[in-house]
Amino acid sequence: MINERFQKYTEASPMRLLSQTVKNILQYLDEIEKTERETQADIKSKQSTGKHFSDSQPLQECGIPYRPPPKYPFPKTKSKDTDIDYTKPITPGQILKRIQDIQIRDKSTEAVSPAKSEKSKESKVSETPMLPSREYARLEPAKSEPVHQSLSKAELLALDESSKGAKHKHSKKPFIMVASNALKEIRSRDKYENLQRKLNEGQVFAEFRSTGVKSQQMPCSVGYHFENAIRNRYQSVVPYDENRVQLTGRLENVFGYINASSIKWRRGPHELSFIAAQAPLKNNLEDFWQMVWEQKVSIIIMLNSIDNESKLGCCLYWPQEWNLDQKFQSGPFTVTFHTYRRTPEYYLDVLTITDPSGEQQLISNLHFTQWSQDDCPCDLSIFVSFLEEIESVQNLMRTKHPVQAPIAVLCHDGVGRTGVLIMSYIMKYCLKCDLEMNLQNLLGFLRSNRMLMVTSLKQYISVYEALIYFLKGQFSPPKTYLVGPFKI
Repeated sequence: MINERFQKYTEASPMRLLSQTVKNILQYLDEIEKTERETQADIKSKQSTGKHFSDSQPLQECGIPYRPPPKYPFPKTKSKDTDIDYTKPITPGQILKRIQDIQIRDKSTEAVSPAKSEKSKESKVSETPMLPSREYARLEPAKSEPVHQSLSKAELLALDESSKGAKHKHSKKPFIMVASNALKEIRSRDKYENLQRKLNEGQVFAEFRSTGVKSQQMPCSVGYHFENAIRNRYQSVVPYDENRVQLTGRLENVFGYINASSIKWRRGPHELSFIAAQAPLKNNLEDFWQMVWEQKVSIIIMLNSIDNESKLGCCLYWPQEWNLDQKFQSGPFTVTFHTYRRTPEYYLDVLTITDPSGEQQLISNLHFTQWSQDDCPCDLSIFVSFLEEIESVQNLMRTKHPVQAPIAVLCHDGVGRTGVLIMSYIMKYCLKCDLEMNLQNLLGFLRSNRMLMVTSLKQYISVYEALIYFLKGQFSPPKTYLVGPFKI
């Protein structure tokens, strides 16, 4: 066979000098073919006898017969949606046919849902197939407006409702945070516009006049008792018997009476506790500090200037000297002055009250006097900043008082300025916690706990104006009047 092939090659090739080299190459190829045939025959014979290909393997030395692996359980030839046999080389014609089938299927899908396909075309990326993934770009330029402005109000509300009660694995995704902040801004604007509309349309007057000044079903017999008359600055303002602050009776005060009312506001898990009281008189300073001790008051807010000369004036009830460790004795209680903060708008003093047994209680005393002759805040920005300061001090005092301690709010009669501050503080808390707010209902609630709260229409309007100013500050924060950090 080699001679025949060599003869054909030499006759056809003009390069006779290479004939011997070609002959050697052909002989080498024949030897390779012969070796491959012998190897295949040897493999088949060993498979038939149950031995492994190599006798030098340890398993074969132990006499363990060879067993081939199990068959592949899945089809090897064709996919269900194509006629291409992937076990064989794929021709360019088969690839082209496959691409055409996919294009036909996509066109049929677009014909079934044209609206969906048009929507997807607007946001799809560039269809240039040769671009690497990092160079893909949108067909239209990115919008300059924020993400939340491109969403409708209904979409944002739906997003907020769907996220309530759901535990997301990644709760701080950028889009969720932007949408949540936008939703809060939308709600703040809605509440701002609603309050402003009521104020402009005169609905505030109707709300104030239609709310009773006091509860007719709650008696005030203890406050009107002749033995307690000297403890009332005004005989027309006394607490209800049901929620009056009741002190432990003693010889000088058998009824344990003080002109103060306990007010507990609740809304679901949220709770705020106040004591609305008249400012102390000279003859009941001991009663006042007994109330602070027994009710575990953490914050005292004084809203009147001090007047020790007048018989009905608000007397000084705490050590006012700026020397540290100044002490003030009131009956069995010792009040010690520790530190202070002074601003043009208010004073903050940190005190401790000590009982005869030596037990102590920490108290923050805030004195705010920025009021007009109508008992309304002089400056809304200062008043709102003071409300923020109360919240800050309350959060700090909660670390010192494990129990929910009430805030004692004092003014000349315990209903005018006191009502304005308590009402404003509760409504600001509702706005911050995104709770439902209704000023008329809150006014009725306060007056059902203490008569004549928020005495005049001007004071009620000032609450509206303070809330409007606070909501407006959500879009452009107001100027702060507080100075420096403060630690207790």
